[in-house]
Amino acid sequence: MLEKEWYQTKLTQETYDKKVKTTQRQEFTFGEETDILGDEEGQYHRDGYSSIGTITNRQSGELITNTLYNEYGEAALRLENEYGYRSEYHDQSNRIHLRAREYSTTTGRFLQEDTWYGKVEQPQSQNRYIYVENNP
Repeated sequence: MLEKEWYQTKLTQETYDKKVKTTQRQEFTFGEETDILGDEEGQYHRDGYSSIGTITNRQSGELITNTLYNEYGEAALRLENEYGYRSEYHDQSNRIHLRAREYSTTTGRFLQEDTWYGKVEQPQSQNRYIYVENNP
């Protein structure tokens, strides 16, 4: 069973293993400007799109991992952490949790309809599944 709680300045994740009856807790606290301060292991660095592509050791500054994302959020390498493209939570199935809807980086589409119908004069905005009118 996996439970996730989201706060404005802190993300908390608790994972409970029923077999061994243990709970693992991770907290991610947003720091100043573009830095996200995480657990004792890594310092997360964001690019110009707020995507976490680089993780360094907080103590030594050594590179732990580095990856790039395509326009639709698909990572070139699988990151160990659960926060990546646009600093949003993602799972192992290449889905990004955007609070109101789930987004697939594989297809570049949302998995649920947008509640906004779009504008008549902008036909691309009327497709309720596409990501940023197909122009990221």
